[in-house]
Amino acid sequence: MNLMIYALTAVIVLLGFPIGIFLKKVTGKEVKQAKKYFILLKNLLVSAVITVFLFAIYSNFVFLLLSFIILFIVSSSYSKMKYDYVTYLLFLAILFFAQNYIRIFYICSVLMFFYGFVRGSLSEKKSFGKIKFF
Repeated sequence: MNLMIYALTAVIVLLGFPIGIFLKKVTGKEVKQAKKYFILLKNLLVSAVITVFLFAIYSNFVFLLLSFIILFIVSSSYSKMKYDYVTYLLFLAILFFAQNYIRIFYICSVLMFFYGFVRGSLSEKKSFGKIKFF
């Protein structure tokens, strides 16, 4: 694939987080009420991204179903983790390795965008580093 497609995909995937922050700013009370559903969706998306990537490597349905369940349980137990940059690094590694599987690459990219969207909606801070979003 072309380098321009990779760059555009990376930009779109990373835009999910600021869009989630904007969503939280616009709909403050509704996001607070739906926080438990966003956490559940975040855990589902992490499990789905890794399972879709594993689908490119292993095509055994039982293995994929078990891996999804195990990953969901693990991500649910670590949902209070404050270091989400590790998840983003994992996602970027998956994008790097999924470049040979075009369909898997696009599916993982969309799921990662939605993960950033949900993660941005769950963010607690109004400023990240020296950049103030709102």
